[in-house]
Amino acid sequence: MLNQNVPNPLAKNPNLYTHKVFAAIGIILIVIIIICGGIWYFAQSAEDKSPTVIKTSNWKSYSSEREGISYTVKYPLNFKIYPNLKTDQNPSVDYISNQSSLMENSKPGDISISISVETSDTVNDSYSDSKLGNVEAKRKESIGSSVHGPDSSIIDYEVPFINGKDTLMVSCYFMPAGDKKGRDACEKIIGTFNIIVDKTLKWDSYTNDKFKYFFKYPSDLVVINAYEDVLGVPTDDKGYKTTSKIYIQNAAGRIFTLSVFKNNQSLPDLENKTKTDKANSNISKLQISGVEAIDFKRDGTKFMEVVNRGQQFEFAVADETRIDEVLQTFKFL
Repeated sequence: MLNQNVPNPLAKNPNLYTHKVFAAIGIILIVIIIICGGIWYFAQSAEDKSPTVIKTSNWKSYSSEREGISYTVKYPLNFKIYPNLKTDQNPSVDYISNQSSLMENSKPGDISISISVETSDTVNDSYSDSKLGNVEAKRKESIGSSVHGPDSSIIDYEVPFINGKDTLMVSCYFMPAGDKKGRDACEKIIGTFNIIVDKTLKWDSYTNDKFKYFFKYPSDLVVINAYEDVLGVPTDDKGYKTTSKIYIQNAAGRIFTLSVFKNNQSLPDLENKTKTDKANSNISKLQISGVEAIDFKRDGTKFMEVVNRGQQFEFAVADETRIDEVLQTFKFL
């Protein structure tokens, strides 16, 4: 009994061990494939969610001005500018596109940006708050376009009443609809906008044809003509005959007085006399309408004087902050 041989199952079926080995190897390979697939899937998901890095340092730039609005925008080297195009909806639209021609049919990978100023008296409530470059804007993204077809996405930006009356419209179209790279490219170009608005567009203006000057002023100010070239006008404390004087003021009081003296003095003469008067202090130079001028303090009041065509223009300033905004518009004609 002790010497009786124990039967070996492998002896009857020698391939059984081999099958078990291959089965184990197969299971291991399947597990490895599943793990690798999972790693690849999560890596792709993370990549899809991360923003596309787009460098703008070597991009071109384009500038335009219209309706009191000037802007600069940067765009990639493979894009083209199509300026001042006339459409059925607007007489002047700027386009930035990577299409070789705006007349060709849109295809995947195409990106076009339209920029226009449109008259609008409402704010679109369906848009969300956003930014258009350096200014606050409204944004909306939608799918489908009559121009670019149903397989396109459109990102619209609006800046209502940007110049007090009009809306700046910027729309970016890309294909195919929802394409991440197209959206990222649109957002990157939109982010380069630098917009400057002429706040004086709706200001009132004053022109003096006799003494050849012009300026604009906000609607809360008024211009009062004290006198202009009439008999018996007073002289100033230097004995100069005042030929014109206007007051610029608001409900709170005077902003500044502009007097014109006809004395045929040069600016160096005025500067020397100003320096010799001990009542004057803080004497310095500045530019008024591109002409060299001087400013100084006398008894706590700021004065600015400039000579043009043999006439001395003197600004007596009561509100230094308000006169600065008006002086930015002042021009000799």
